[in-house]
Amino acid sequence: IRLYGIKCAKCNIGFSKNDFVMRARSKVYHIECFRCVACSRQLIPGDEFALREDGLFCRADHDVVERATMGAGDPLSPLHPARPLQMAAEPISARQPALRPHVHKQPEKTTRVRTVLNEKQLHTLRTCYNANPRPDALMKEQLVEMTGLSPRVIRVWFQNKRCKDKKRSILMKHLQQQHPN
Repeated sequence: IRLYGIKCAKCNIGFSKNDFVMRARSKVYHIECFRCVACSRQLIPGDEFALREDGLFCRADHDVVERATMGAGDPLSPLHPARPLQMAAEPISARQPALRPHVHKQPEKTTRVRTVLNEKQLHTLRTCYNANPRPDALMKEQLVEMTGLSPRVIRVWFQNKRCKDKKRSILMKHLQQQHPN
């Protein structure tokens, strides 16, 4: 681990298997180390940031550095102007292996693990959906307890089910118009 383990791009300390990390392109950071190098503000999921040769920058500081770089007009500057901003993603476990870039994929994109529902979970969700396709927060919380799924999975399942039913009803109307029998 000392020789070949992944180390934080900022503090250069390794990760334990229980650490949560933030990834930016090929670099991995402790959550505490995922900070703007200019203002030291911790970047959280959803924040826009730029990963430059001289470190991570929040959007505001990135804009300041870009304007200064553009104003200087120095083509030999180590800072690359017009580097696109990225969105900070949710922290992930250090136990997850790094994604290997493929020819057709960009290395900075991460894939989510697909949730597979068992029969009991599916039956519970369908029963609730048949009673109310738009459950309130209390019902969603009860579903979290009953199924053991995360609130996000339950919310997305209901969204997808409503969308699927809407598509099905539109298709049925279309078919009825074509064949009035």
